[in-house]
Amino acid sequence: MKCRLHVLFIYFILSIISDRICASIDSCTSVNINLLLEMGKADSCLVKGNQEKAAMHLVSVAGCYNDYMDINDSRLCADAYNKLSNISFYYENYNDALNFYMKSLQISEKYNLTEQLSKEYNNIANIYSALQDSY
Repeated sequence: MKCRLHVLFIYFILSIISDRICASIDSCTSVNINLLLEMGKADSCLVKGNQEKAAMHLVSVAGCYNDYMDINDSRLCADAYNKLSNISFYYENYNDALNFYMKSLQISEKYNLTEQLSKEYNNIANIYSALQDSY
């Protein structure tokens, strides 16, 4: 079961990498290149199945968030929190996953990142479902 989830997780990551890179390059005039490089490293680690190393890169991106960032950098930080949530969910750390999703949700709501919002609401619902199943 874990192996199947792992394959689905990698497929999910691969499907968004090309979209994420293209979107980031298109708006590269205002994206902090260091955040973009860290996200690229994290994505590479996720594709290789190294969630622990990916989490280190994601924490460094998410930790950079502040209220004065532009929308593109904030989007990267929200995405980093979202990916940290996915890793936590994969390891069944539901409380951590929920906390990361909530941080991502706050950023997405602030900047009205509608595509990100829909993913976060869905993922939060999945956490509550998993929490209910575990009791």
